[in-house]
Amino acid sequence: MLAWIDRLHREQPRVLGYPGALDFNFRELAPLLDVFVNNVGDPTRADASGVHAKNHELAVVRFFAEMAGAPDPDAVYGYVTSGGSEGLERGLELARERLPHALVYATSEAHYAVRKITRRLGMKLITVESRPDGSMDPNALELRALIHRRAHPELRRQGPGAIVVATAATTFRGAWDDAALLHRAARAAGEVYLHVDAALGGPLAAYAPSEPSWNFTHGADSLSISAHKLLGLPVPAGVFLARTDVVPEPADGAEYIGATDRTWGCSRSGLSVLLMWAALRRLGHDGMRARVLSCLETAAYATERLQRVGARPERLQDSLTVTFDRPAPHVVDRWHLACQGERAHIVTVAHVTEAAIDALCADMACPDDLRFEPPAHTAAGELDLWLEDYINQPHGLLGRNGAVCPYVATAQGADLVRTESATWTPTPERAAAELGGVLLAAADRFEEHTWPAGPEHLRALIVLLDPLSGTQGDLLDSAHSAVKTAIMQRGLMIGQFHPHCDAPASHNPRFMVNRSPRPLVVIRRMIRTDHRFAETKAQRAAHQQLFPHHKPTRA
Repeated sequence: MLAWIDRLHREQPRVLGYPGALDFNFRELAPLLDVFVNNVGDPTRADASGVHAKNHELAVVRFFAEMAGAPDPDAVYGYVTSGGSEGLERGLELARERLPHALVYATSEAHYAVRKITRRLGMKLITVESRPDGSMDPNALELRALIHRRAHPELRRQGPGAIVVATAATTFRGAWDDAALLHRAARAAGEVYLHVDAALGGPLAAYAPSEPSWNFTHGADSLSISAHKLLGLPVPAGVFLARTDVVPEPADGAEYIGATDRTWGCSRSGLSVLLMWAALRRLGHDGMRARVLSCLETAAYATERLQRVGARPERLQDSLTVTFDRPAPHVVDRWHLACQGERAHIVTVAHVTEAAIDALCADMACPDDLRFEPPAHTAAGELDLWLEDYINQPHGLLGRNGAVCPYVATAQGADLVRTESATWTPTPERAAAELGGVLLAAADRFEEHTWPAGPEHLRALIVLLDPLSGTQGDLLDSAHSAVKTAIMQRGLMIGQFHPHCDAPASHNPRFMVNRSPRPLVVIRRMIRTDHRFAETKAQRAAHQQLFPHHKPTRA
């Protein structure tokens, strides 16, 4: 189990296509795993068990009600759910009770749970056309609502009504359904019940500069929000909110629970309530706003970088979703991209970094004609001399005793040093991104190679970069910088070497130790002392993940 957890931690920085912020840390709340917390029934009334966290739940509901523009947060009914779909089902259930003759209107861009839930509830779903940006077309909704009203002359006076599911940030493209416009359009059928699926988009819209139309002030009767998507939690969870006038009066549940119950289920996770409460208490509205704005900046960065590699990105206003041309299957798999037809998308929630975007773009730009093969005789001889006369020897400027690399000679003796040449046809306008893809492919070669028996930390793959001249060191430095974090997150290290490399020795910053006769990279397993080469917070976190108990003795 611990090994599985470790693998999952290493994989998480590359989960780019699915919304669920993975930057959380609740270690200080680990004692919660030793207690049972069960919120049975409505949060507004204590239950007989006494093992609940309903006061915390009421605080969570109030926070999200404020976020959702409730004029009086105390006048909103709500509770913590298992996720957005449960809240969506509760909203449609209330709508059916209020408008039994109404149809449900949603677009094909809405979450697939809408189709599943309407089938389960026996409600008829009408698919409304979308505008070019993927949002619901109010004119098409008005026409369909009017057609339904005319089909029911016996209800002509009040009309059959309309149940509209609007989406704040649609699943694949991140489009915004305009709640206020849709509410007005649907009146053609009579009374309107508007549920907003705000799973990802609610917390985003609440703090987005453009202030999308999505909440109670825009006509929503109920909303469903996923807490784990933007807030970040180790368990799926959400919040259901509704105007009190659309929720039935409290009714006693079974006598033995000692509470009223207007929730969708019965027992509900007190653990998720407490984790949400802790996260919101830590952030507050100001922290949430800063979190949203940072995610939006990352989305803008991703759009610009994907444009550079010719991926034809598209991003709607104030959206965290960036769609682009579907890349090769190995790229989709490595970066956990969500795909639909010929397009893929990423969602820049809080754990998605610029370093991850750079590495994704490098992977996408990897040359189609890339080959790895044994080095030519001249290059191999030159490399052997460099290893023997420089790497395996002490140096007066190194700042410590021993060889420049204290491991290579032992690794060579154990046949754990492998040398290859990488060849491809460079494209000048995207040479740096292409080279980054070559370096990621080289890391794959390291992991895929069948190594002889021996200590893992001695394994090393040296890759000569044949198309690069000795004067193109800046290009190698740039590509190395773009992919280093992603490679460290795989538990590997990559070092770049070329004739003019300015990477300093860890014990003497005035000694440029990574000089070699031709451009090359070396890939190996990360070791405990590699904290010296971690230059960013993300790189230090990658090292800490592999060596959690290591305490560096020097910066």
